[in-house]
Amino acid sequence: MPKVELECPMCDATFTGDTEEEARRKKKEHGRTHHRSK
Repeated sequence: MPKVELECPMCDATFTGDTEEEARRKKKEHGRTHHRSK
């Protein structure tokens, strides 16, 4: 099963996961800690 890869729209970080859900979760965590908004 191929890994899912997502990119952070605000920096050059990439997130890989076995599922899209896992990759999205990593991206969300990254955004919460690295790109605080509101």
